[in-house]
Amino acid sequence: MTRIFRINDPLTEIVYVSPFDLSPEILNYYYKILELGEVPNFKDRIHFVWPENFKKFPSHTSLSKLLLFSPKALKRIK
Repeated sequence: MTRIFRINDPLTEIVYVSPFDLSPEILNYYYKILELGEVPNFKDRIHFVWPENFKKFPSHTSLSKLLLFSPKALKRIK
């Protein structure tokens, strides 16, 4: 959570990689916190990415392994 507030610097962009898809409620929670922190144009500078194939693997699979088998997520990170 504290790393997300590094976005206060206008030259910073953040790519938040999650091992599973984030629900709209969680995304709205992060957006609301950044809005209350008066971070300018944060929606253009923070990107949430998760592997598209996370449901096909056991829940104990590491995030790096999930990303290796998720070409779309890797492309979004690039």
